[in-house]
Amino acid sequence: MSSIQKSIAARCQQVGKPLFLSGGVLSNTVQTGELVCNEIADVTNALFDGVTGFMLLKAFDINYAIKAVKTLNEICCTVEPLIFKKSQFWRLSTEIKVPVNNAEAALMSAAMVANIIDARVIIMPTVSGRTAKALLWLRPSALIITVSTNPRTTRFLFTYRNIIPLMFTGQPDRHWAKTVHSRAVYALDFAISRGYLIHGDMYVTLQRSIEGITYCDMVRIFKVTTSGRHMLQCPEEYSFATKKEDNDDDEKNHKTIDRNGDTENDTKGKDEGKPKKAS
Repeated sequence: MSSIQKSIAARCQQVGKPLFLSGGVLSNTVQTGELVCNEIADVTNALFDGVTGFMLLKAFDINYAIKAVKTLNEICCTVEPLIFKKSQFWRLSTEIKVPVNNAEAALMSAAMVANIIDARVIIMPTVSGRTAKALLWLRPSALIITVSTNPRTTRFLFTYRNIIPLMFTGQPDRHWAKTVHSRAVYALDFAISRGYLIHGDMYVTLQRSIEGITYCDMVRIFKVTTSGRHMLQCPEEYSFATKKEDNDDDEKNHKTIDRNGDTENDTKGKDEGKPKKAS
């Protein structure tokens, strides 16, 4: 069965199709709630073979099902960074038949640039999702974030691993370039809010250069900075704590002033009660 699984997974990778594995995936955990080393090894080998997702059996106890899902998530988070390596891109790039068209050249450029500069995210506005699927075939080491206005395309891209599809609901601008830029900024804000990008990280955008063409032909490189932000917003807890500390400092200063004032008044009273020396 292992050889058949490897053969099917390899064919799915060649055509860029998702592969889901069902059957005895963590069956003992789903039924009894106990982990078995053999099942963990099977899931790990399936990920290395190129399996996209897993389907669990019917669980009679919801707690056992939750435990199985958490176990799958931990295994995937541990193994997947070892799968998407830069060496796979160079191996797959040799399988592309030359000469290539403009769309394929742009895809290879985006994946190559992301690997060279160690980009963490590739942002791509898409309409049908075909460009994202073709880019996923090259196995880039960066996370792919797609932005689309089509609900069907967004739901379809959810079945692919290493792709986060976003649904853009904003109003289009009169200028086509501003519309594309707003979608890229929307994906960038999402990546920063979720922690996929932090200050100083590099990311790549793959988009169309002009409105008339039907494929992505422009690759751009950006760095996460705060130059475009006019205001830094602090959490409410931090603001409240800062105000409280300022109030405490003001109260201490007032107390110090009052004490100093009382001391001066007492000193004056004592001096007035003493008899003056004759000159």
